[in-house]
Amino acid sequence: MSKYIDHWRSLAIGLSVALVSAVAAPVTISTASAQDQGSWTAVSTMPSGTGDSAVAALDGKIYVFGGSTFRPHILPDSSDMGSGTWGSTVNYEYEPKTDTWRERAPLPIGLSHIGAVAFNGKLYTFGGFTNLVHKNAQNIALAYDPATDKWQELAPMSTALGSVSVAVVDGKIHAFGGRPHDPVPTNFHEVYDPATNQWSKKAPMPKARDHMGIAVIDGKIHIVGGRTGGQIDNIPDHDVYDPATDQWTQAAPMPTPRSGGAAVYYHGLLLYIGGECRRPEPHAKAGGGEAFDENEAYDPKTDTWLTLAKLPSGRQAIGAATDGSAAYVPGGTLRCGGLSLTDQMLVFRLK
Repeated sequence: MSKYIDHWRSLAIGLSVALVSAVAAPVTISTASAQDQGSWTAVSTMPSGTGDSAVAALDGKIYVFGGSTFRPHILPDSSDMGSGTWGSTVNYEYEPKTDTWRERAPLPIGLSHIGAVAFNGKLYTFGGFTNLVHKNAQNIALAYDPATDKWQELAPMSTALGSVSVAVVDGKIHAFGGRPHDPVPTNFHEVYDPATNQWSKKAPMPKARDHMGIAVIDGKIHIVGGRTGGQIDNIPDHDVYDPATDQWTQAAPMPTPRSGGAAVYYHGLLLYIGGECRRPEPHAKAGGGEAFDENEAYDPKTDTWLTLAKLPSGRQAIGAATDGSAAYVPGGTLRCGGLSLTDQMLVFRLK
């Protein structure tokens, strides 16, 4: 049996069975009225299935970078994981107006678990892993210009990390969390200035974690969920960072602790969609188990969470972005772990 399958099995068997569920305050959650729960539809599929990809929106288009992709000969029941290469050079662009995909200039290096954000006509990516599982983290920072279809390498982060979450406020790009390797994440926080191509350190996160959701609301950065270790070591924490004061505060925690889901600020709400891992299968090849189908939304006006329409089926290793009219969730895996990749693009809309 391949050493990569053995790694998956030993990782899953070694996972703690207890969810980390301590919170700073009671959770307030309500169910939105039927007409406000939203609806899901599927649009045209991606050129290939990906999971653990970076997703970002720019000028009304949705971009998917990198991710976890298997070689064509690798099947879910196969013990042959090839060379173990995990990172992809995918760069897919989706046009909602025409419901079409096109392939753009590939990433200079195959990566999964990348952080990505759009700013000033370009898309920026940070960190990532080149190998499975969560191996060979990179400190690389890149900028992609859709107008020229070219990539530019930028000043690197101080630390090589995968599963970094990024957000832009006032022209500065903040990078949070991530992990250099399994199983321990970091409380990393550095800021990149595109104007000077330089990095600076800022107040670290209150708790080390990765595979978390991130969104900007009214000039503050909200970080929700994530994990402190393996795929079931999920936390509900909701930390808010104020770049103006370089300080952290807490907001209402997420009702269902999850990691590896998709976060997006849409329709005045911070959505956290899907994630892993509700019920893992420790002896499954390359992971396995039931992913979350929850779609919970934080309302910053009331500091409360709502339950919205669930995903058509559980999925994780996903990202999300919005063009303002809808939230787009491309790809991911339909099970916990790295198999069952999908090429489906789901679209969520609120009335």
